[in-house]
Amino acid sequence: MNQLHYHLGGPFYIHGFSLMLALALVIFSWLVWHALNKRRLITRHDFISLVTEASLAGIFGARMMHVLSEWGDYIQAPWQIFALWQGGLSVIGGVLGVLGYSAYFLHSHHLPLLPILDTAALYAPLAHAIARIGCLLSGCCFGAPMENSSCWSISYTGYGETGVPFDVPVYPTQLYSALIFVVFFLILNYVLAKRSLPSGTLLYTYLLMLAGERFIVDFWRGDRIMTDCCTLLSVQQVIAVIFAIFVCATYVFILRSNRGHTSREKKH
Repeated sequence: MNQLHYHLGGPFYIHGFSLMLALALVIFSWLVWHALNKRRLITRHDFISLVTEASLAGIFGARMMHVLSEWGDYIQAPWQIFALWQGGLSVIGGVLGVLGYSAYFLHSHHLPLLPILDTAALYAPLAHAIARIGCLLSGCCFGAPMENSSCWSISYTGYGETGVPFDVPVYPTQLYSALIFVVFFLILNYVLAKRSLPSGTLLYTYLLMLAGERFIVDFWRGDRIMTDCCTLLSVQQVIAVIFAIFVCATYVFILRSNRGHTSREKKH
């Protein structure tokens, strides 16, 4: 397949990834706003401000996480840090950027933090799935070469800036990720969301799913950067494990804090 992009003239292109990322953001924002508006959790003005500013924070976090994980390459050519059109956005870094800024925004505007983030978590996997189709179209996040071509392998007919190999059958890891995120979306919306769960459960379940997806699919990725301490795990897999441990610890802390707060209220 060809890498999808449209030449606007000169050095300017519209890439398939950019188009699908924009589509993912639009669909995600519409679904989240529809759900939040039904519960009157946030005003339209605050929601637009939150989405706009958190999106920028997410892009910054995604790029910084990618740069830090591949610092050896960027230290030799630091100007490449700003070359976003060449790919290189860490999903976990982007989510951390969005969450960090969203927590600040919601707290400073005296808005309910966990209920709003729980709602966003319901639709985030769908946005990830759409964005992964953009990865497929652009040739980033590509799979490792396969020994023999098969019915599920893909081959790119050109060599782009993402580093995907030319005319070589590779694992369709972007499709693996997209399908996994669709399954996560269905589980969150049609299984967990229908149950009475403590605030934050949907959010932290989504975050664990995110870490699990990266850890599993990375075994078939062709752009892995291996660690020095373990020959089996990549840098991104180690980050995913650390991220998952952090998520679990934070969730346990919140549950205990809520129980302690409830106990004190009953005593009074």
